[in-house]
Amino acid sequence: MKRCITIFLFLLAVAGLRAQTPDISNCRMVKVMALLNEVDNKKYDDVDNPVILNFTLCYGAKSSGYASDDYIYLLGDNSATWNHYGCRGFMDMPTRVKSESSLLDDGTRMIQYLFWGDKFCLDFVMAEPANKDIIQGSDNGVVISNGVDKIVSYQIGSCDFYDISTGQERLVLKEYYPLDYNYNESLFYTFINNMYEYYR
Repeated sequence: MKRCITIFLFLLAVAGLRAQTPDISNCRMVKVMALLNEVDNKKYDDVDNPVILNFTLCYGAKSSGYASDDYIYLLGDNSATWNHYGCRGFMDMPTRVKSESSLLDDGTRMIQYLFWGDKFCLDFVMAEPANKDIIQGSDNGVVISNGVDKIVSYQIGSCDFYDISTGQERLVLKEYYPLDYNYNESLFYTFINNMYEYYR
């Protein structure tokens, strides 16, 4: 009898944990706070004085009535800041997509999602360090590049997830920090994987 009660309480606890995980399956928009890493070979890696930016990432919005097309949009929320640092966004329909996972020599596990547009490639990189002594669960970044001389990269800080399936923005989850999780357990990974599946 005690064993049955223990199992029942365990199942309730598991169900409770699952209930606490928000369902972002309808979320096709995420508003991101990020750090600027690089613009056209100029590094912004001052830990004491980081460049903090905000951008919105949205995909597949035509079916919801939110937009007139299904482009991927990655657009800065503060144009003055973006213009000051020469930042670059992305607004295009992917002509090709690709997903790659790899294990680096130092044991770091990494996955990339690439979305090629007409002139630029949008590359999401998520890496999980092999060193488990590191508090951070994963490193999450996005790179926009033409493959030659134009490149901008951002490191993801926090995300706000939005459901736009009704044509309006509905906040589902606020201030989610992907770096607290192993990349393949992160909701940011889920969001990018859903975007990949949408255009594949």
